[in-house]
Amino acid sequence: MKSALKSALKEFEESGFTVLRGVLSADKIGEIFFDIEQVLDQALSHQDGVPANLSGANEKYLYLKAAHPDLKSHCYNILCMLDSVVTALSRPEVISFGRELYQTPLLSGPTQIRIDDPSDDRLIPFHQELEMVSLLNLNCWVPLVDVNADVGTLGVQPGSHKIGLCRHHRVQIPNEYWSLGDGVVDEGKVVALDLKAGDYVLFHPFLFHGSLPNRSQGIRWTMATRWSEINHVPHLRHKDAALTMTRNPDPASPGADFVAQYLAAPN
Repeated sequence: MKSALKSALKEFEESGFTVLRGVLSADKIGEIFFDIEQVLDQALSHQDGVPANLSGANEKYLYLKAAHPDLKSHCYNILCMLDSVVTALSRPEVISFGRELYQTPLLSGPTQIRIDDPSDDRLIPFHQELEMVSLLNLNCWVPLVDVNADVGTLGVQPGSHKIGLCRHHRVQIPNEYWSLGDGVVDEGKVVALDLKAGDYVLFHPFLFHGSLPNRSQGIRWTMATRWSEINHVPHLRHKDAALTMTRNPDPASPGADFVAQYLAAPN
């Protein structure tokens, strides 16, 4: 095993995450933004009264959000399907890490583009990454712009993956999301990741993580995906198991008896 991969796996095991620096070049990031802008342009081209001086992905997105919020949501649905995004999130470095980590083939999971402007109306509370095909997965989070505590970034509690699978609760913030219960996250241990555009954060599904607020005037563009392993897939174990697992999996549900060994002690 190459020393860099071995070091990253050791950090992942201890902290629940690792950062691969400078994986995506500025040119590749530029290609992704070029494609994003084409999607936004396509949506705008079918609307009346669009200002002629809109320039760049930021201005076009903010205009869509203000003037055509439903269409903005449609763009969100499409952006994650861009070939440039899918290709970037399927880098050999990521696949090699996941296969070495879990020693199984990897199953591709949902891909997302997130666009967080200063309104923070989509801020996600601290949670674990569940509801996948497998209980265990590898999460890949990539900023397309530099991120830090000011712009807002991914917040993590290092080592929290060792606590185990925790129960989640529905919250309104103002949108409906799953969140860890009160007092579960140790806020004094939360770290705001300082990252350059094109850095790759790989993290364990049980790691406590969430969105930190964007206090700048800019937009935080990020993309993410998940890769599941095959040893903890109820769908492969029982004829009555659903394709994806629930947020709070029950060890008594079809094919999910393995969940019991991962449950955290009650809080």
